[in-house]
Amino acid sequence: DASSRKDPEWIISWNDSESIDDSTTKVLTSWDDDKRLATLFGGVHNVVPGETELVDMVDNNGLALGQVPRKVVHQFNLLHRGIGLFVTQDKPIDLAPKGSEDGQPPIYVHQRTSTKRVFPSLYDMFVGGVSLAKEPSRLTAEREVAEELGLLRGANQLSDRLWTCIVCTAYNRCVVDFFSYTMASDQETISWQEEEVAWGSFVPYKVVEASADLSIQRLAKRNEWPGRYPPIQSNQKPMGKDDSSLPQDSDIDRLNNWNEWDYVPDGLLVWEAWLLWLREGGSSPSQSECAFNKEP
Repeated sequence: DASSRKDPEWIISWNDSESIDDSTTKVLTSWDDDKRLATLFGGVHNVVPGETELVDMVDNNGLALGQVPRKVVHQFNLLHRGIGLFVTQDKPIDLAPKGSEDGQPPIYVHQRTSTKRVFPSLYDMFVGGVSLAKEPSRLTAEREVAEELGLLRGANQLSDRLWTCIVCTAYNRCVVDFFSYTMASDQETISWQEEEVAWGSFVPYKVVEASADLSIQRLAKRNEWPGRYPPIQSNQKPMGKDDSSLPQDSDIDRLNNWNEWDYVPDGLLVWEAWLLWLREGGSSPSQSECAFNKEP
């Protein structure tokens, strides 16, 4: 009942604590006896303790403020924890802050199906997912790459956390821990869920750079870019669709219309964070503010 939601002071007081450890973290699974919770989350019903998937509601540093049903996170766009990761082919991503390099390995890019409720038919250069309550981000990364792509060697092939950024849009607010997964072609293959993915392939790094640049430019031209202005761009020189500097192997024939790929905006914000992390040295994990929503 929207008329009952008139206690913004509670929202502020709940976020005012400087630090909240696990012993004091509130679990929001039942609010029948708490009018403050009913005021904020009164429109959410049928939460069953032990059966409802819970995630951590967090502050800007990723510290848990409470455990809330996942449906509440999406309904109220609450700040929560999640992961993003590159999947590269046979060679780890080069973390040296050198900008665009021919030596970077191919990155797995996929296109979402046209039947997806959110961002149908858009592309993404990352695997991503939401961390469950108290779930370490590395475990989230291992789980997501296994569920989405069938890659099961996370314990050996997954990097340490590289950096952390915050994605903040009108539909998603997430503290993202970033990883990289190196797929050994002679030991495993990618298998995706057909209802989730329409197409996927390892794409030359410079194609990902160039196509991401163009996708960001189109969003900015339409005043729909959720990141900083002016948008960050890669060091990749503009390329034509048939640029002679692109790899001329069998894979390139399958990358039709790469210069028209529109990427998921959230993924582009994480890509922006990746570019900035490289430019700032890339020497240690850091909390990047680059993906906060900025006004032009």
